[in-house]
Amino acid sequence: MTEDAVTPTELVRRSLARLDLALVRHRAGVSRRLRVSDDELTVLLYLAEDGGVTQGGLASLTNLSRSGVSAMVQRLERAGLVERYPAPGDKRIRMIRLSSRGSARMTEAYSERNAELRRLLGELPADHIDDLDRFLAGLAAATEERVSDPGAEPISEPVLADPIWRLWG
Repeated sequence: MTEDAVTPTELVRRSLARLDLALVRHRAGVSRRLRVSDDELTVLLYLAEDGGVTQGGLASLTNLSRSGVSAMVQRLERAGLVERYPAPGDKRIRMIRLSSRGSARMTEAYSERNAELRRLLGELPADHIDDLDRFLAGLAAATEERVSDPGAEPISEPVLADPIWRLWG
């Protein structure tokens, strides 16, 4: 396919691939600055966007067991990034949310990217922003739906069928 024959779908797919790779690098930098693991950053991002959630709800966001999530929440709580509070309808259930310190740290960690987002959106006509929002929300929903599909088949056989230690020496 020549550069002149690039379809709109291929053009957007390439841009999304570049964005995905940039976000991976950005996320790694945010994790380093906040001194949190990737799973911990996932939880912090979720809490920043969606507010309070139970520990069980956090387990579904990560690859951790319930006890792993419990240890992670304790670590984030000790770091002052999250806090627990009683659920409004049931005082026996403890919810988790960002603390004010956690919220400030997340805002600071994403401030440069959010400033660039505001700048770039300022260059777009207002009617394009609604279209962009609809497109991104639809793509996110379709992606989430596919990720949560328990019957999804693996794309290919594992590249490393043997344990990594067999490659040593």
